[in-house]
Amino acid sequence: VAAARANGSKGKLSLARKFVAKLEKWARISPSNYGNKVALLKAEYFALKGRKVEALLQYQKAIEISSNEGLIHDEALACEKVSEFLESTGFVCNVSWETYMSQAIELYEKWGATAKVEQLVNRLTRQKKVGVKRHHAP
Repeated sequence: VAAARANGSKGKLSLARKFVAKLEKWARISPSNYGNKVALLKAEYFALKGRKVEALLQYQKAIEISSNEGLIHDEALACEKVSEFLESTGFVCNVSWETYMSQAIELYEKWGATAKVEQLVNRLTRQKKVGVKRHHAP
């Protein structure tokens, strides 16, 4: 899905749909291991197709499943991706992109991914500065 987003390749999008179908089969057998991954891939697919509400619901589902299963790294990734989705599209929901990004940072920190924490803290700081400049420009 990321490759299709990067270069607009319909072939990559078709491949992503096939992969999601395969993961859905695995999720039926082991929902605790694959359910969150299916939801995250569906969220990315819907985001790419401009189906914002469906994307948001799938991101939230990925976060919920990951949290319930104690998959900290997957929950962090889902929080990071929904944050990027909300920030890049300007889509408004009851939770801000900054809140999701802060949650991702906290989860990555809990997981011990210090380099990722540093990367996201720097991104959050830059984005907030850009947002302040954007809102205060004449």
